[in-house]
Amino acid sequence: LVHEASSHEEARQRTEDHAVYESLHKRKDGGTFHALTDMTVFRDAAGAPLFRAAYFADISDRKRVELNLRHSEERFRAAAEAMGDVIWTTNAQGEMTGEQPGWGAFSGQSLEEYQGFGASKTVHPEDVELYRAWERAVADPKKFTAEIRMLRHDGQYRLMSITAVPVFDEDGAMRQWVGALTDITELRRGEEEVRESDERFQGLATAFPQLVWSSKPDGNLEYANSLWREYTSSGESAGERAFWDELLHPEDAEPHMER
Repeated sequence: LVHEASSHEEARQRTEDHAVYESLHKRKDGGTFHALTDMTVFRDAAGAPLFRAAYFADISDRKRVELNLRHSEERFRAAAEAMGDVIWTTNAQGEMTGEQPGWGAFSGQSLEEYQGFGASKTVHPEDVELYRAWERAVADPKKFTAEIRMLRHDGQYRLMSITAVPVFDEDGAMRQWVGALTDITELRRGEEEVRESDERFQGLATAFPQLVWSSKPDGNLEYANSLWREYTSSGESAGERAFWDELLHPEDAEPHMER
């Protein structure tokens, strides 16, 4: 009734007095099911084997759940990899346990190095206090987010966005943490360059001896330098409303607005 000869051979050749193993069995309708076999060898007083006794448990439902879980995890990891994230897990105490391939590839740490709290060794010295927030989150489980510089395998510190969520059992007990790391170094660098460019523009506009303004696509005021505000007597809130009607001479309003 075993589905494959190898399963039967595996059972037949077992020599230990007690064995528990899984195999695939046939049904009379031709279908198959996963079975858990618990087999014991009975011996006589001299120790010679007399017979084997075993019972089988149909574990198809359990195997189905395991398969669905594995597929779910694979989809999750594939989606994370597509977004460029590093997926990691820890136990309820915040310690990395077992293999963490994503973290190992990013950090260059070996399995032995990142076990426990080994990942903390990659945190930039100036961001150690930020890492303490993770320790506080572990003590009081709730969603954790932070931006911390961490050492990459090539020796560069990268600014990483960290998001971690606690996972609880059905009885409410904390089971583990699941987290993602996203490299946002270039994103923050780009934002900083935009901010510096904007500051340079505003500095130039402030020093320029002209009325300088810019508007949003809908025509509402977006920016005005100090000379513009002084000339029009409009405050900082001018950007929140249309401003042309009250500034233009009635004879010039219509042709101006058409243009």
